[in-house]
Amino acid sequence: MSLENGEQTIIDSSDVEVFTSGNPGFVAQGTAAAVADAWPILVTDGVDTAAVVASSAAAAGADGLVVYLGEEDIDVNITQPTTCTQTSVAMSVVVATSLATNAARLSALLWNDGSARVFVRLAAAATTALFTLQMTNNAFYELTFPAYTGIVTGITSAGTATMLATECT
Repeated sequence: MSLENGEQTIIDSSDVEVFTSGNPGFVAQGTAAAVADAWPILVTDGVDTAAVVASSAAAAGADGLVVYLGEEDIDVNITQPTTCTQTSVAMSVVVATSLATNAARLSALLWNDGSARVFVRLAAAATTALFTLQMTNNAFYELTFPAYTGIVTGITSAGTATMLATECT
């Protein structure tokens, strides 16, 4: 959708029109002190800039900046995974990598197929004190779209486990 192909309207939290494509405008929200603390919001379709709107923190219960796109349809393309790869990783008291960094990762599934609790970290160097989540025996964890694409590591506090990892790209 290009901005010149339809009318886009920006409505502030008081339902006052502050911008219509082809007729740019700005609105000061709140007191002078609130406007001084405002941050700009760029309204764009990724190619064309429609407006830069000054906005401040909305009052409790207010909607803040509301954007209406008129009667235009918005096309959304979500990349679907085409390949999933399974690996089996031995977990012990020594940190191990369950999933390497992969910028192409769209989703991933982790399954603790062992008897020991695994401390999983969505980063390098998982420890029993520094982790993202604990996975007990037969626990399942899913990295959903848009998935974290960095390294995933794990460690046990005692004993061993097997982490079954499925990564979809």
